[in-house]
Amino acid sequence: MLTKQEWWGNMTEYNSIIWPGQYIMLVIAAIIVLFVLIKPSKISSILMKLYMVISFGWIGIGLSGIGGNYAGTILFSTIALFFSIDIYKQRLQFVLPKNNSQRILSLTLLLVIFSYPLLGLALGHNSSEIFMIGTYPCPTTSLALVMMTFALPQINKILYVLLLFWAIMSIPAILVYSIFEDTILLINGIFGLVMFVRNWKSTK
Repeated sequence: MLTKQEWWGNMTEYNSIIWPGQYIMLVIAAIIVLFVLIKPSKISSILMKLYMVISFGWIGIGLSGIGGNYAGTILFSTIALFFSIDIYKQRLQFVLPKNNSQRILSLTLLLVIFSYPLLGLALGHNSSEIFMIGTYPCPTTSLALVMMTFALPQINKILYVLLLFWAIMSIPAILVYSIFEDTILLINGIFGLVMFVRNWKSTK
């Protein structure tokens, strides 16, 4: 098991290797999310799923695979596979919830997810130690979980559970490596779980 110093050192090296890719993926995520919010359609849903395929595919093969985390390779590659299959099946359609309270909560969570880098800086990390959507598993999973609640009840339960599983892993990340920004993932995991349970009977 890596020490805290070794873990953060690896993240610094990873950010330097992929620069400026992490910023590009963050901007693309923001554009697609706005597209989903402003004009929900099959096209916006396909773009979101394609983004998830690329992101989780890279996180699985690139970040996890090259780093020797084969459990992560299997998990994130499987998540990418499920999203890619749904591009063909067209079950997941991302639409902002009609319920006003859920709508407000969802929009708030989205803003919080995109604040991952800002929270990291506020916690004292430098620019080489911040996490961004699309290139890191935790913010990407956070976004995926909110999007999955947009698609309820027409979801893939296995995909949903895999995302929730990674949300649970935020707990040891927070406790062992002091990744306090992963509290965002934990909160989204709780939200996703509550919505999953509430819609359990109607999911197919």
